[in-house]
Amino acid sequence: MATEHQIFAINPEGKLVAVADVANGLACGCICQICKDALIAKQGDIRAWYFAHQGNAECSGGPETLLHQAAKQVLLEARAVLVPVVVIGRSVRGEDGAMRYGKAIRPPGMLDYTDPEAEVDHVVVRPDVQIAASFGPMFVEIAVTNPVSGDKFAKLLELGVPTLEITLRLPKHPGPDAWGAVRQAVLHAHENRRWRVLPEVERLAAEAIANAELPPAPPVRRQHEFNFGRTAVSLRPGKKWLAARVMTSDFVADPLVTGWLTRWGGRFDASKGVWWFRLEDTDRLRAALTTLAQRIAQHSPAEQHQRVLEAYYQAQP
Repeated sequence: MATEHQIFAINPEGKLVAVADVANGLACGCICQICKDALIAKQGDIRAWYFAHQGNAECSGGPETLLHQAAKQVLLEARAVLVPVVVIGRSVRGEDGAMRYGKAIRPPGMLDYTDPEAEVDHVVVRPDVQIAASFGPMFVEIAVTNPVSGDKFAKLLELGVPTLEITLRLPKHPGPDAWGAVRQAVLHAHENRRWRVLPEVERLAAEAIANAELPPAPPVRRQHEFNFGRTAVSLRPGKKWLAARVMTSDFVADPLVTGWLTRWGGRFDASKGVWWFRLEDTDRLRAALTTLAQRIAQHSPAEQHQRVLEAYYQAQP
């Protein structure tokens, strides 16, 4: 509830009225439903319109109680309310033993209803408004400042009746059209409602199972690092060229690796310490490096180290 003032009251006939529905000042004849104090209809040209207590300025329950009552009255008079999306997912194991996942979606939209009733006693719970939708009975709970409590939510779940909770959010100064502001918040606003108990669970669950499919295969992970004992090759694709950088924790890189990089068409760039390849050769180079890694893995550490030592001494002046 964002409004600062009391914008509804009880008129001499005992009906709920907005400040724009009555005469100005004490002539409105309205009272506060909570403390029964006389109310003054403030309908000035500058400040927002609202009801003020004549004497009991300490009463604070009237605005919330009467807003709650106004919201229920709007639902009792309307025949359609906006409901949010419903998404139900189900997993099922196929005949091949693989798990499949499916979901069913009931999109958001205006829900037509009939036979609205307020405060219907269901023994364990008394919903604010009960309506009849195409899928059966449904509850609507109005939250002005306090949402549905945990205890009430548990009872709603036990009953299993689809339940929509609407949190009443009004402008700070609704203006003369208080009823219009409440109707907008209750019937049409998107951001202030949620399902507490989902509707059509059995039908949507069956639809989700019928839609179940194998999950998509994970994307192929492109290998960028190749290890050859104490020598490794790192591939870094650019916009036009592929850079192959050789790293080692030994005296020098394994000459079998560097030699093949050159044989495969790599152009060594001494200033950057990389072999350049055409970008379109990426897959071919990955396959070749994979094969070479498998081949070198069959060599003993002594054979690998001997190659490195020979390459090191050959490089000495």
